[in-house]
Amino acid sequence: MPLSPELLDGAEDQAVAIFECHQESNWPRIFDQLDEVVRRRLNVLQLERGWVGMACRFGRLEHIGVPSGRRVGDDTLIEAPLHFEAGDVRGLVRFSLDGNVTGLAIRPAQGSVEPA
Repeated sequence: MPLSPELLDGAEDQAVAIFECHQESNWPRIFDQLDEVVRRRLNVLQLERGWVGMACRFGRLEHIGVPSGRRVGDDTLIEAPLHFEAGDVRGLVRFSLDGNVTGLAIRPAQGSVEPA
């Protein structure tokens, strides 16, 4: 059966909601959306520490930009621009066909240079 080119329905909104939960420190809600494999590798405290590290480096999250998505195999990958007080980054959320989060990352904004 060929792969569907369509994105998981509602994935862009769900990705934005995940980053809003980060801003609100709602770690349990984010954790509940992770698939079983990711839950075994990550815990709520690690989610919190990661976001605190972002806040220390970039300040407060001021705005979440318009997300975009693409298919990666069977999964849907959503990228959302995250605009902080001191810089911009890309928030990435990968969803399985059943809507669970199989990956969560923050990367430098397109065209930016990582500090040494």
